[in-house]
Amino acid sequence: MHYRIVPIATPDYEASSWLQFTGRRLVDGDPFGSIGFVSAYQCLAALTDHIIETGGPWSSIELQDVLDVYHDYCLWFQATTAGVWEERASIPMTLEHLCALSQRRMLALEEFGGANREEYPVFSLIHRKICEAVGLQESTHRTYFIDGACAPVQQDTSWQEPFRSL
Repeated sequence: MHYRIVPIATPDYEASSWLQFTGRRLVDGDPFGSIGFVSAYQCLAALTDHIIETGGPWSSIELQDVLDVYHDYCLWFQATTAGVWEERASIPMTLEHLCALSQRRMLALEEFGGANREEYPVFSLIHRKICEAVGLQESTHRTYFIDGACAPVQQDTSWQEPFRSL
């Protein structure tokens, strides 16, 4: 008699090579170093956790929700690394990095079941909102940083312009 091993659980997409730092930039916007890679992926995980915790419907996720979590993560990152790991705190994490890691996660998910995975609709929507945030940033020709860490894109920051040079 021959036995066949049948996996009980769906393979874990996080084992995909798409989600491993190799030093090569495989996706537009990839962070340059391992610290930036890990930071962007942690931010993506925080964003995903936040959206899942708030519950559905997923279609109600707004661009501002993504930007708020990005902003909060950046402030947390800056506070936890300041004075402890100056090299890490000085590496900016941009929306482009977040978008690249989101794209990598979508590619990894494709390897492990794609649209058949229960995470797919949420991850896909999050990815679209992150891309929308990058598009907003590009259309306004502004990149926002908080003391070298990262910051959200804000839809109307024109009132801040006179203060930027102070």
